[in-house]
Amino acid sequence: MRHRSQALFLLTSVLLVAAAVFPQPVLAQDTGRILGGHTFIPSGQMHQPFVASYVRSGTGLSVFTMPLLDVGIGGTNVELVEGNVLYLTQQFEYQLALKDWLAIRVGGSGLGRGGIEGSSVLIQGVNWGFGGGIGAMARLWRGDTAMLSTSFDVNGGSAYGINLIDFVERLIEEGWTEDTSIVESVTAAFPRFGVHGAWAPKPWLGMTGYVEGGWAQTWVRSVKETDSVIAAGLTVGVDFNELGGTPIGLLFTLESDPFLQQGVNMTESLTTLGGGVYYTGASDLGLGLEVTSITTPQGYDDRRTTVMQFSTTLQYYF
Repeated sequence: MRHRSQALFLLTSVLLVAAAVFPQPVLAQDTGRILGGHTFIPSGQMHQPFVASYVRSGTGLSVFTMPLLDVGIGGTNVELVEGNVLYLTQQFEYQLALKDWLAIRVGGSGLGRGGIEGSSVLIQGVNWGFGGGIGAMARLWRGDTAMLSTSFDVNGGSAYGINLIDFVERLIEEGWTEDTSIVESVTAAFPRFGVHGAWAPKPWLGMTGYVEGGWAQTWVRSVKETDSVIAAGLTVGVDFNELGGTPIGLLFTLESDPFLQQGVNMTESLTTLGGGVYYTGASDLGLGLEVTSITTPQGYDDRRTTVMQFSTTLQYYF
């Protein structure tokens, strides 16, 4: 995986420099997120290849049940019953088109995850985090029904957690030291280069996809680690406004992206599979509700949990 991400990192670096130095051929009129008569539905989960100015806000909420776990503490197995966990996210992003082929962006996000019952508080604890980043999107090529862009982003964030079981285990194994704290934290920073594409075979059908690679540097208890990371995603949108005049669109998404959480290495991936309903009656507005199945590390052991998240996305183009 490291060699593949390094090759991708080098390739997209060359493409981004070429996009900045050489004039870009435009084979079709540049109309923002419209290709082949199809107006692409914006995704609240991932970037699309369009060089356009917009502001976007998204809010997500889910309540899920932790599975039954047997946890070993000091050589003793403790059985924990299942319990409910609350998961909240908030995202904001602003992108500005400087040229017809180049846009820059800045964004921020926050998340919170924690048990809301006695058993889930014990095993899951409480996790919260904040992140942000800056980036750019540069068009490489645009045709009548397809286009290709490259991106560069520098993201970072910190996540914190309070987990009573982890704290007790550390006390048993390591004893009390001046560095002992019930609050655990992980900080990460990572640059990512990517290639993004869009294709509209029909006025009512559009697809986008991306592959990004880079490195993640994490700091846990002042210990620094560096890992290569790869992320990829795909969207398929169907616009019923083009089929029968009903301003409703469906968007389907699939994505795998590194996951930042207390106690979880950035090489862990959060896998999402989702579907959404969007209003498509205005060319300068994207408004929708998405339901996403998220498969995420639990943070305590090697098992993963699948949860359903409901999120709203509002994206305004200007």
